[in-house]
Amino acid sequence: MKHRMSRSHKGRKEFKVDNILSKIEDKISVEDQLSYMTLTFMGYYDDKVEKITSSLDNAQEPVKVELILQKMSHKKRKEQSSPFSNVPLGAIDVPINPSEDHPPPTAPALSVPIANYAKQNGTLTAYSLQLAVSCEFHCDHVLENNENDTVEPAQKRRKSGYGKGTYEDVKVYQSDLVVYDKHSRLLLTNGDYVLGLDEVVTHGKNSPKKHASWETINEIEMSKGVASFKGPTLKFRLRWTSQPSSRFVDRPKLLPDSSSDISNKENRPEHLNNGVPAMNNNVNSSPCSNMMQVRRNEEVRVVYQFVYNNNCRQQTDFFDLRCPWCSLDCGALYPLLKHLKISHSRMTFTYVPLQQFVRIDVGINENYDTSYSGSPHDLISQPPGFAFSRNGPVRRTSVSNILVCRPKKTTPNLNEFLEVDENEFDIQRPYITGHSRLYHHTTTCLPIYPKEMEVDSEGEHDPKWLQTKTMMMIDEFTDVNEGEKELMKMWNLHVMKHG
Repeated sequence: MKHRMSRSHKGRKEFKVDNILSKIEDKISVEDQLSYMTLTFMGYYDDKVEKITSSLDNAQEPVKVELILQKMSHKKRKEQSSPFSNVPLGAIDVPINPSEDHPPPTAPALSVPIANYAKQNGTLTAYSLQLAVSCEFHCDHVLENNENDTVEPAQKRRKSGYGKGTYEDVKVYQSDLVVYDKHSRLLLTNGDYVLGLDEVVTHGKNSPKKHASWETINEIEMSKGVASFKGPTLKFRLRWTSQPSSRFVDRPKLLPDSSSDISNKENRPEHLNNGVPAMNNNVNSSPCSNMMQVRRNEEVRVVYQFVYNNNCRQQTDFFDLRCPWCSLDCGALYPLLKHLKISHSRMTFTYVPLQQFVRIDVGINENYDTSYSGSPHDLISQPPGFAFSRNGPVRRTSVSNILVCRPKKTTPNLNEFLEVDENEFDIQRPYITGHSRLYHHTTTCLPIYPKEMEVDSEGEHDPKWLQTKTMMMIDEFTDVNEGEKELMKMWNLHVMKHG
């Protein structure tokens, strides 16, 4: 059985106790080189603010972004009043809706030292970064006698020092990013982030019963998940650096937004604007052949673009060939795409060849079958979680048939991951056929196991548990001898079976 062992023991021969210290020192030296988490904010984007400010004379002030570090301890101690603690990291002003064609030359930046993420007495602590955005826009309104009915109540607006009749409307948005999980794994890597913000709804002190009113319900109410895509966003670049950044730095260039060519699939030209020719499903082109040569230890930039309703919602950058969900190092581009398609079938993955980087469009698989296709008896096995017997050989469930297909092995080609309008290969039938129904006894309502399938359960009046119970009750008699007990057991079991 030695040929079946996948691991080797070469490391044990060369193992020394000093190697443990050297590994820890190397890990600490790498962490010392990346001592600061620098956030460079590109801008705050909100279409509603742009519409409001277009009709006003006053210039719109920048929004205030406040960073708060949230610590959550997973081990409750007596001296701790609460497992949660918030540490303010600072605040910075970010411009609203800066022009993409003519962006400002500088951008605000904020550096967070990595010492804030240090372990506390060796306890496991999860760190998340909360970004709170305070947006204030000014509405000019002259109070007159005939406008008292249309003016918003005083508790919803407050006056500011901009002049007569000027009101200041304040809205707070926030969102969270997990920096380190409870296993001390870093989840925020270098890249450009477009963070969706949710509005913080503050409830008033007045009771709703005293101010009852009719609520207007729209005919088509947008779900909360879809509405969050149309809310305000905050764009920033995250970098782990060895030196702290200044208050203002040169504005970096954002990643090219390729959502425009996704929404216009039918009218896509033969040559795109970026100079990459359109891919043909039958001919191997240069981007595909070049990307097939990407191997391990070669730096490659993979952009995962999450698509919903043919619109780009989020972009995530990776500089390796690891799976973003299970962190499996695939080593090459083709195994990565194959792994994503087979192991994460809840989503669809479309490969878009580009010269500068690799782009993978991620969408929701509408044809995903969520039904259980395994053995129904494995769901009721005791103890739960064990599909096989630990007490010896038992009869396996024979309610399913496994179909084995060994097609001809094809040459690895990235063209199979390109977008196809009608791809019949993605809609595959399940490999396990048959029903997954679980039958029960009519008298006891207990599940019928595979070894009991041949026995007619309708006429059974002496299940095993009832026979055992009858013999136990006879053994409790004290006024009869052992021979009489055995005779009574034989007679009662005979009557139960044939009566």
